[in-house]
Amino acid sequence: MPTTYPSSLDAFPNPGAATLEDAAGFYHDEQHANANDAIEMLQAKLGISETSPQDAPVANAVLQSLANGRSKWAPISAGLITPGATWRFIQRATAVSGTTAALTFNAIPQVYESLVLQWNIRQAIGGGSSVQRVGLQIGFTPTGLASTAAYHTQRLVSVGATTTSAEELTGTSFHAGQAPQSATPANRYAHGTIMLPNYAKTTDFKQMHSLGGTINAASANTTSGYYQWSHYGEYAGTSGAIQCLELTIATFYMADTSTAVLWGVPAQ
Repeated sequence: MPTTYPSSLDAFPNPGAATLEDAAGFYHDEQHANANDAIEMLQAKLGISETSPQDAPVANAVLQSLANGRSKWAPISAGLITPGATWRFIQRATAVSGTTAALTFNAIPQVYESLVLQWNIRQAIGGGSSVQRVGLQIGFTPTGLASTAAYHTQRLVSVGATTTSAEELTGTSFHAGQAPQSATPANRYAHGTIMLPNYAKTTDFKQMHSLGGTINAASANTTSGYYQWSHYGEYAGTSGAIQCLELTIATFYMADTSTAVLWGVPAQ
């Protein structure tokens, strides 16, 4: 039987030790012809080497299809494989020595559909006795943050059993959440997740959605001081691509090990 690959897998009959070369279904010349056809189809499927016949697979590499029927083994990199919407790690920023006022991400790759920024922040010892605003600035050059008063944030905040809403118009940063007071237990942080869709587009105003919460209480075992928020914002100053980000805390420094992690979400 002739090869059916690559449309389907072949099921060639294999001759045994007692099979005659001219036995029906096992003709010797047909066996060679079918095997040759299948090998040629495999070669056409894989393509020829981009560099040399010794272009062998290496660790952490995939076979990449190129133009003109060529292929090569290439290291796995951002944008090369996009299985669904799996997040890809971009960068981590961590506060040190209790003197960090901002967590900054510069030169953000422009290869993803969306960004996700996860953060864990608290005030440094000696900070304020109340929650402090966590702000988010974006920038449209690799290191240049936009401070124009064009950030608009709509806030929905629950404190205990009471939920309130408020607007912040023409601010100089998004209101991303709240950091607990410095007198809270050392292992208590505010946790937030910020979503930034279509960050690399140059035709849209940039939007953000922040979800998170914290407990603003000095006692380790408390039934009060619970904060939860859902904030939505838009920067209407320009429609450029976001190339840098910065998280800030109002008035005081961030505690040691306050951290933020930036992820990229590939297009599906």
